[in-house]
Amino acid sequence: GVPYAAPPVGALRFRPPQPPARWSGDLPTVDFGASCLQMGSPGVGRFPPAWNSLNLSNSSEDCLYANVYTPDGAGQLLPVMVYFHAGEFRFGASNDKESNWPYLANGSAVLVTANVRLGIFGFAALDALRARDPSGSTGNYGMQDQRAVLRWVQQSISSFGGDPERVAIFGESSGATSVAFHLLSSRSGGLFSRAILQSPGLTQSKPWTHMVENTQYVVSALTSAGSASCRWPSHAAWLHYPGLMASGQPLAVAPSLDEARRRCEARSDCYMLAVDRGRSARLFGMRSGAYLLNLTQELGTNPGVDVYVRSPDEDSAVQCLASAEAAHLVGLNLSPPHDDTFYTDAAAPTEDGVELAAP
Repeated sequence: GVPYAAPPVGALRFRPPQPPARWSGDLPTVDFGASCLQMGSPGVGRFPPAWNSLNLSNSSEDCLYANVYTPDGAGQLLPVMVYFHAGEFRFGASNDKESNWPYLANGSAVLVTANVRLGIFGFAALDALRARDPSGSTGNYGMQDQRAVLRWVQQSISSFGGDPERVAIFGESSGATSVAFHLLSSRSGGLFSRAILQSPGLTQSKPWTHMVENTQYVVSALTSAGSASCRWPSHAAWLHYPGLMASGQPLAVAPSLDEARRRCEARSDCYMLAVDRGRSARLFGMRSGAYLLNLTQELGTNPGVDVYVRSPDEDSAVQCLASAEAAHLVGLNLSPPHDDTFYTDAAAPTEDGVELAAP
């Protein structure tokens, strides 16, 4: 329950982590801090936690807390091991006994674990978000949270019996993918001296353009659901995704793309058009809240289906994301235009083709 960064709420949502507020006297840190919001958190969707050992009963956007485990009776500074948990960058927490308390058999190291932002909270990407960040960040707020943990370790771990000159970072699955990013990032230089990758999921990173389109899709879904401060502009752009199909029954159908667009733009709850493959004619179904199916990825060829997504402008998108209900944001982490091999990841670490740096 050690706060390593300020709560990323309000004006700090979709911002790089900021230093925590100072306190006077003793700060009790014997209990875990809140887990970061995810599917399975109370009040979020119909899905259970990703695995049984996850305790999400205390979940919040205010979740940037670390835990420190020190052996009894150490007479000198010990090596430090910092663990990044698994969970496809959308699940997981530092209170998970099975996955996130690695067993250090002989008590010869100090262990640090931490929560970091997940899903769209951790990886939203838009040019307008980048423009308001002095560092020109590519998003990757969850990766920046990890770097904030490593900076906290450098500043404070000696007070817990750890040697800041001997820090090893390690993780499993998406945690190991995180380790790979820090190895490649010049901005993580000097924060650790060793790294261990355990079954990394290296397909989980995304190009900048893909993460931008996934974020735009989330904004479109939020707007159609009537989320706070989300509005359609008078002339919405339409994003075209060949090879995608939308599930479920359409709100209505139209015989042409132009007619479907006109009818969809007349409704606040419509944000997606899709070719209706169940009919002999090329009809366009207007949908709201549908899941996307990536048939190109599954079949290896373009199966002749298309999806068109109605999209607000980026300034409106930033306002929408900043004000949207947290539960709505969590629930939109499934079936984006660009997912990974699990068909589920709307959000993941982003590289912009210039520097694989997770700024």
